[in-house]
Amino acid sequence: MAQPTLQTDLNFVQRAPLEVTTLNGDLNIIAKLDDEPNDVGGLTSAELKAEFDKAGNVIKTYLNETLIPELLASDAVEQGRETAESARAAAEKRRETAEEQRAAAEDARAVWEDYRPDRSYVPGNKVSYMGSSYVCTAPVTGEAPPAASWRLIAQKGDVGPVGPQGKGLVVLGYYDTLEALTAAQPSPAPGDAYGVGTDYPHNEYIWSGTDHRWVANGTLQGPAGPTGPVGPVGPQGEIGPVGPASQVFEVVLPAAGWSRARDTGVSTIAVAAAGIHADSILHVDHRFAGGSAPADYARYVTEENQFLDRITNGYALPYEGGIRFYVFGEPNNVDIPLAAEVRG
Repeated sequence: MAQPTLQTDLNFVQRAPLEVTTLNGDLNIIAKLDDEPNDVGGLTSAELKAEFDKAGNVIKTYLNETLIPELLASDAVEQGRETAESARAAAEKRRETAEEQRAAAEDARAVWEDYRPDRSYVPGNKVSYMGSSYVCTAPVTGEAPPAASWRLIAQKGDVGPVGPQGKGLVVLGYYDTLEALTAAQPSPAPGDAYGVGTDYPHNEYIWSGTDHRWVANGTLQGPAGPTGPVGPVGPQGEIGPVGPASQVFEVVLPAAGWSRARDTGVSTIAVAAAGIHADSILHVDHRFAGGSAPADYARYVTEENQFLDRITNGYALPYEGGIRFYVFGEPNNVDIPLAAEVRG
């Protein structure tokens, strides 16, 4: 009689998304038997049973000897891959941690400053304190070196011996030009100073022992500063005893005729005034000598400004038959009318 055959597709392993050996054996064993295998094929009952069991045994052999070992091997490979990936991730984490520590240490080494008690320091920070330098070895705040969290780098040195007494600037002489100075002083010593120029203030030249040349250092006297504000009026003093009778002389302080000392820059001029004696008590002030025209007042303002800015930057002394004026710097360049009050 006809026997039903196994028609189910057993190639499920072949279609699985796994890299395993597929079952390609011919399992249509029963379908190939005759309808009456005992009569036509001459199979014994034992042989027929064996034919029925052959397909199952093929599957059994495939499962036990091929598929399961390959699946186990594939699982072991995946576990190995996962283990290797975990090890790689752990190594990357260690690398990132080490890089963070390296960057932090590099940042710490870049800190070098005067010690501040309000700052938190970390290992590698360097500070200067009381003349010595230290490196931080443990986190610390508010604990100044040389505490346990600090290691000495360089100790402050001892105070050296007192050096020889230096000498101030001494102008040794004056020359009209640098060429004249060079010709007159062929073998100067380092620090030698001379004034150069035909008028005061002179340009001071100092011999450089390093460059072996005369170096211009400018003038010793700077320009006159602006006149300061007038101070408050003081209290009225007591009336003194009546002094000798005074006499007022009207003189003119000329713009021309001044002479200036090259070494000091002091300008001088003598103004004749008969009746003034060398022992006279003298007081000089600016006086108004114009009329009521605007030009007269403008001239008076110019005279007053020059009197305050230049003439009062000096002094006046009487001599027999006149007054000698001394001014530190530039004298007046306009004629200034003066009133000289003389006693004695």
